[in-house]
Amino acid sequence: MPAPFPKSGTPVKIRLVRKWINFLNEGGLTLDAITAETLSKKLDDVERIDRMIANAEARRHVVLREIDRHRAAVAARLRAVAEAIEEGEFEEVPGPGAPQVRAA
Repeated sequence: MPAPFPKSGTPVKIRLVRKWINFLNEGGLTLDAITAETLSKKLDDVERIDRMIANAEARRHVVLREIDRHRAAVAARLRAVAEAIEEGEFEEVPGPGAPQVRAA
């Protein structure tokens, strides 16, 4: 199946692409055949890149899990401190201008 001709772009580019597609079709080639051949020649590179992406995603997942764990630990500590403050004993401290009471 011949490749579709471009419908938009500059007239010079359209003419060049059409000429190129016609040249390929005359040789019995299609863009799909060229794409398939290129992929088969570069499959090792594609697989290597895919593995690199998978490794990066795994590292990202570990980092996000660590951030979540750290966030939970900090939240628990903050809750404990807040409860200690709320339940703690307090002593009234006179403000400025209040009469001073001295302990005997």
